[in-house]
Order: sequence, then C-alpha cells, then structure tokens
Amino acid sequence: MKSFENIKIAVAGTGYVGLSIATLLSQHHQVTAVDVIPEKVEKLNKKISPIQDDYIEKYLSEKDLDLKATLDGAAAYKDADYDRGTWRVLLFRLSAAFDLSGI
Repeated sequence: MKSFENIKIAVAGTGYVGLSIATLLSQHHQVTAVDVIPEKVEKLNKKISPIQDDYIEKYLSEKDLDLKATLDGAAAYKDADYDRGTWRVLLFRLSAAFDLSGI
C-alpha cells in the first residue's frame, strides 16, 4: 500500500461539512475545495471563511493550510490523486440533505 502523505484531495462543497473536512485535511494534504458560488471561492482563496464557524475562521487565519478553492470541479477532480487499484484520493460530495436512491 502506498503512503497517504501529502495527497491531493478534492472536496465538493464548502458548506459546514465540506469546509470543515477540507480545512482539517489541508493541514497535511493539498486540498482543493470546489463550489459553484464565486463569492465563496473568492473568500476562501483570501483565507476568509464563507460560513460562520469560529474554528474554521481561526484555522484559516492562523494555520498554514494547503487549501485553495475553485469553481472548476472537473479540473480539481482530475488533479486529485488516484492510483488504479489503490484508493489514494478522498472525494467528498456532501449535502445536509442527500438522496442515495440513484446509487
């Protein structure tokens, strides 16, 4: 099994769940957060939280995170690490209300 050090991770969504996961993972990995709202992407790239959360605001302002945001989901997902046969990418699609019936 390959090492899980400094992998490229794409996280879909920058709401409370997605941004929490992206923030924590970006302490040790290269994380790209994908969103469809330009204002949220702009704020994140300026290290400003687009949501109200004390911990995320603190991490963004005080920690050395490897976190960037983009509107280009296709490029972010394509750039995420995946090695055939060995999962090396964590790709999250998160929503407060989600439907698994199509799976």
